[in-house]
Amino acid sequence: MNALGRILGLAALAAAFAAHASEFRMLNPIAQPEVLPEGAIAVDRIRPVSPRVIEKAVDNLMAAWNTAQLGELISDRFYDKDRLLDNIAAFVPRDATVRVLGVQSSDTVSQYILPNQLDPNRAMRISKVVVNVRTQVEYTDANGQLQRLDGLNEYTFEVEQRLRKK
Repeated sequence: MNALGRILGLAALAAAFAAHASEFRMLNPIAQPEVLPEGAIAVDRIRPVSPRVIEKAVDNLMAAWNTAQLGELISDRFYDKDRLLDNIAAFVPRDATVRVLGVQSSDTVSQYILPNQLDPNRAMRISKVVVNVRTQVEYTDANGQLQRLDGLNEYTFEVEQRLRKK
């Protein structure tokens, strides 16, 4: 009985350590190729999206921030889109604005061609671009003081570009 008690005690101790250690583990997804939409053609070589196109996309997003138009710019595939929009409406001061202090980097991470079945000369290049943007949110607090909050944010844009006929 004494040996059985020791074995059970060790088993309980091992289980406690395993349970405690599992709290510190991070779940990192295994990288895998992105699934392309039906009819899409993978590109051989990713072509970076022009910085001017990226800057325009960032400017459009920041101009729509804290307005009703923001929902139109966010994809329906964005996780918890409605929750994000509800939280902005509920917690961001009405007079808050965001300024772009600088686009620090952009990286075109995936790309494919989506042919137009009705007109082969109107194919689209779809690019997923990750952009790091330094921003500053400005608003007036409850005491009437102007507040400025700087931040570095990462945005993912899906850029659609019409391909020119060769």
